[in-house]
Amino acid sequence: TERAGFRVAPEIGGAELVDGVGGGQCQLSSTLHAAAFFGGLEILETKPHSRPSSYIPPGLDSTVVYPTAGNPKGIDLKIRNPYDFPVMIRYSVGEGFVRVKIFGRARLYDRVEFHREVLSVIAYSATPIKRLDPNMPLGQVVLDQAGHVGYKIRRTRCFVRKGQTELICPDKNDTQNTWVVVYSEVPKIVREGTGPSTLKPIRTPSPHYVKGIKDPKVPFVLSQ
Repeated sequence: TERAGFRVAPEIGGAELVDGVGGGQCQLSSTLHAAAFFGGLEILETKPHSRPSSYIPPGLDSTVVYPTAGNPKGIDLKIRNPYDFPVMIRYSVGEGFVRVKIFGRARLYDRVEFHREVLSVIAYSATPIKRLDPNMPLGQVVLDQAGHVGYKIRRTRCFVRKGQTELICPDKNDTQNTWVVVYSEVPKIVREGTGPSTLKPIRTPSPHYVKGIKDPKVPFVLSQ
């Protein structure tokens, strides 16, 4: 709520970006999810956004939604420490960046890799969603949101353990280190004026775009 100190920011509502209170909280959960992924923590519960986020590679994001009457369980990120020693999670937020560090004993792995494979590309409808706006002059058309394809991807967590040189990757049945993630297609949305032709045309706003996967056919690897 605004009373609790949260501000209005863009958030995903249905199939488009809308203004809402507390939008942007998922950058906190997504950064924690990425840190937990590379730290070798168990990821018990996670769900991606309905579309790729601009601040993190597709496949590493993790959304959270506060419980509501229509969705009493909400959407949560749950992680667990699998080690025989405690870990400490440290957040820092500033200048538009979120950083998460996980501290524990000496690192058990020489390297942890994030592998992403696009299994399929989901086409969006060529017919845009049209909205009528009486505050725009008849005939003016504005693009509110550009359409974008969706993706079905497989993300895998691979390890190089200390003292070994061979990369250890799980099989497809290892639900703790391999996941199938789906990003929905994004519809194209246009606004058409229905008001009097004497109205002054509105200034064309910047449409919402989705940061997609540059080349879906090329496997993506990120190491930490």
